[in-house]
Amino acid sequence: MINDSEFNKKFSLPLVNGEFVNNKTFKQVSVLSPSFQYGLTVFEGIRAYYDSKGIYKPFLLNKHIKRIINSSKLIGIKLDFSISEIEEDIKKIIKISNFSNDIYIKYMIGFLDSGSWFSFSNPDRIGFCYELPSTLRSGKLEFLSASFTSIQRISSDVLSPKIKCGANYINSRMGVLDVNKGFSNSIIPIFIDNNGFISETSGACLFIIKGMDVITPSLTSSVLESITRSYVLEKIAPYIEGYSFKEKFIDRWDVLSSDAVFIVGTNVEIKGINKIDHVEFNKNNKALIDIFHQFRKIIDYKDD
Repeated sequence: MINDSEFNKKFSLPLVNGEFVNNKTFKQVSVLSPSFQYGLTVFEGIRAYYDSKGIYKPFLLNKHIKRIINSSKLIGIKLDFSISEIEEDIKKIIKISNFSNDIYIKYMIGFLDSGSWFSFSNPDRIGFCYELPSTLRSGKLEFLSASFTSIQRISSDVLSPKIKCGANYINSRMGVLDVNKGFSNSIIPIFIDNNGFISETSGACLFIIKGMDVITPSLTSSVLESITRSYVLEKIAPYIEGYSFKEKFIDRWDVLSSDAVFIVGTNVEIKGINKIDHVEFNKNNKALIDIFHQFRKIIDYKDD
């Protein structure tokens, strides 16, 4: 078991229902917890960028809070705390951080006490952070390899992709295992929805560049309502002159015939795709490079 000293070198102290806890003050999670037994938990990952003045700037915090509240609503968790209490939790987590670098905040709403898979009231708020330097600081776009997975993306008639919960990420795990043929994550899976259209990857939204168009799959293609995806469409697109940003249905052949491919998400930030199955893509596509450099400005992001 990791002791407090070892934990604090890698993570902040956990915050539970507004109070910091350690091994001495934290009551153990019940084995009958519905979050432990059934994964009845919703969560958010939030990046906070560290500036030259030693101040952490959480990226689009209000949107993350709104999404976890919506996830709770859709999965049937009744909240008995306010938005301001969640905001105060995040502020406390940031304040206790002593990493002197960019951090990643994990914030969850779930159940620590005993219950059933149908528990819905008196949920707990759990949060912590850890050091996660932004890859944007190098100034060089990183590239990954991908493959189309045979595992179908969860659809809205099975489990809503709008809910950011562990169950949806098991679907992602199956895709990772499929394209890597075992226990590896060197290749990222690209999912296809139940209508045959491109959805997203295992942890990020996908964009393709074809000519003067920058295209991302429609949200109705079993896509999580990604905060970073919206940021690209709303805040970055206006600065990429000459290119049209679109949301539309696309299939695997649209992807394979594109000029360039990239993914975005809170954790990955922005990454290029250099190869999908047998097709290789241009790493020096002008629009892709321009988008990357414009995206890098989030390091100096000022929350509105």
